Amino acid sequence: LWEFEPGRIFATFPDLDDGFKAGLHHGGPTCDPETLDRSPIKADERAIRWLLARLAPETNGALRDACVCMYTNTPDHHFVIDRHPYHEQVVIASACSGHGFKFASATGELVAELVLDGGTRLDLTPFAVQRLLREAPVQ
Repeated sequence: LWEFEPGRIFATFPDLDDGFKAGLHHGGPTCDPETLDRSPIKADERAIRWLLARLAPETNGALRDACVCMYTNTPDHHFVIDRHPYHEQVVIASACSGHGFKFASATGELVAELVLDGGTRLDLTPFAVQRLLREAPVQ
C-alpha cells in the first residue's frame, strides 16, 4: 500500500508469473452490489498509470486485464468485532474494508473466544461498535 496523498491509498501486488496488480484503495463511490456497473473506468486506469510512473515505473507495462472490485467498508475503514449493544447474545464481526481476508483466521479466533468464553484475551476497544453509533444507530 502506498499513501500517495493524505488519506488516498494506492495498492500494488507482486508479479505472480505474468502480471502485476494495481488499484486505487477506497477510491470508488458507495454502491449497491445489484446495480454496480462493473465496466472498467478509463479515468481509473489513467490515475493508476500516473501513480505507477511515479512510484514503480518498471511495472507500468501493457494492460493485461481490468476489472471493477467491490468490498464493504465501515465509515472509519476498520473492523467491527463486538457484542451487539442491545442484544448481548449477538456477536458482530465485520472484518471488511478491503483487508479483512488477510485477518480471517484472527477474526475467527476472536469471535470464537467471545462466543465460547464470554470475552477475549485481547483488548477489542479499537473494534467496538460504539465508535460507529454516531454515524448510524444500530437497531
